[in-house]
Amino acid sequence: MSPIWEPLLAGLIDYAGLFPPAALAMDQATSQYANYRASNQHGYLARFILPYSRIAEWQASLGKQPSQPWIISLLATDPAQLAEIPTLNQRYQGWFVIDTVEIKAESLEQIAAIHAVIPEQVTVFVEIPHDHDPSLLIAALRSTGLRAKLRTGGIIAAAFPEPEQIVRFLHACISNGVAYKATAGLHHPLRGQYRLTYATDSAEGWMYGYLNLILASALLQANAAHQEVLAALLEHDPIAIKLTEQKMRWRNWQFEHDDVLAVRHSGLIAFGSCSFEEPINEFASFIEQPALAYGATN
Repeated sequence: MSPIWEPLLAGLIDYAGLFPPAALAMDQATSQYANYRASNQHGYLARFILPYSRIAEWQASLGKQPSQPWIISLLATDPAQLAEIPTLNQRYQGWFVIDTVEIKAESLEQIAAIHAVIPEQVTVFVEIPHDHDPSLLIAALRSTGLRAKLRTGGIIAAAFPEPEQIVRFLHACISNGVAYKATAGLHHPLRGQYRLTYATDSAEGWMYGYLNLILASALLQANAAHQEVLAALLEHDPIAIKLTEQKMRWRNWQFEHDDVLAVRHSGLIAFGSCSFEEPINEFASFIEQPALAYGATN
């Protein structure tokens, strides 16, 4: 059986190099993603997040057709753009395959409009506001087969949701059987105080870690009490979490392969990050497995 960090990390990171705080130019972002695809750590990499408005720029930056099509998560701003995906996949055949879309919705009507135009074999993550109870909207996602998207941070402290808001969102997802992805502010495995941007004079703030989300989701799937889920989301002591070859332990809880697979299948599907190296390298250090780090030979 593979070590537990394999199902934990597999396809976990959607590359968002075009977005803050990295905000790379298209040429830089595509070059980086190409390097990550060719690395020994490519199994932890998922999609390239591409705004609908920048598709032509993306193709121009590659210059020539890749040896294997890129898998794209399309950032859409209008449901009508979803209806174009079969045409886009045909037009850019051999260049990319759009199999995922991310789009915002704040009402039941907007969710219905998105559902009405979804092409076959396209997964849609709908970004739902977290500043009020999302239960009705997430229940609507369940009934339409859509998935949820949670914004977990940004480049200013005010962009980070309160812990109770995140727990409420995750509870609504898990109780409704709605898988989700997260985005923004998840460069690190574990919660802590970090610089909010890459600027040398950047302010610092508390950022959530992707392991915190995985733990909180696993606890919710195990029907843990609210306070335990909240404590897992807020956990910032690396000693409290231990990953062995076959188990993930947190305080008095332990999770095995099947538990991790369940979280990754029906809980946290992926998270968007403008860095690939940072979250992978910190995880390698976290479990003392330097061969997992980007650029390592294994």
